[in-house]
Amino acid sequence: MRGSTIRRVAVRLNGGAVRGSSKALANAMGVPVKTARAWLLDPAEKNHREMSKTAKRLFALLVLLESTGRLDEQLIQAALATEKLLDEAD
Repeated sequence: MRGSTIRRVAVRLNGGAVRGSSKALANAMGVPVKTARAWLLDPAEKNHREMSKTAKRLFALLVLLESTGRLDEQLIQAALATEKLLDEAD
């Protein structure tokens, strides 16, 4: 997965702001911020990590939504509300 693609989607998830985009990506992917930051690093960097197969599948869905213009604030808020409801059910 290319870092530029990951960064573009992360910024989109964060409403277009670069600052805080790794946190937005982490929230969307259900991983710690440290993991999301490691994905964003250049592969030559010491702390770089590749996405797992499961993470790549989920990220592919985010890329699809982003490329069709459907990764918008309304979808993000709906996903967060769904996550909250699922957490409350546990």
